[in-house]
Amino acid sequence: MTVMLKMQRFQGYELKCKCGCGLLNYDNLFLMKLEVFRDLLGSRLEVTSGCRCIEYNKAVGGKTSSLHIAEGKTAMAADVAPLDVKPQKVFILAIKAGFFNEVIWYRDRAFVHLGIDPNQKDLFVDVI
Repeated sequence: MTVMLKMQRFQGYELKCKCGCGLLNYDNLFLMKLEVFRDLLGSRLEVTSGCRCIEYNKAVGGKTSSLHIAEGKTAMAADVAPLDVKPQKVFILAIKAGFFNEVIWYRDRAFVHLGIDPNQKDLFVDVI
């Protein structure tokens, strides 16, 4: 039996650095997992923060080791806000799917951070 996924690709404008510098440098495996995840979720996702340049990462208070940083390396994270379902569903499915080893639900801002950090074990956090 063959299973076909009808994937809708994320567009570059959704993923590039929000500061206006135009940086767009993502890990292909991460993007593939993000797209398959959205298909499994069956809901539209808004990327609230995609890849970042170092300056923008500082401006938004990101860690110096942020998986969003895409200067000198490929980004391996995105913050997403669901448009048709509750963030809790995104959080739970992201953990169950096993595509990401960094899943953080920021309840106060209604988005979920999805990342792949090759240097860490699973990190699943519900931030109130």
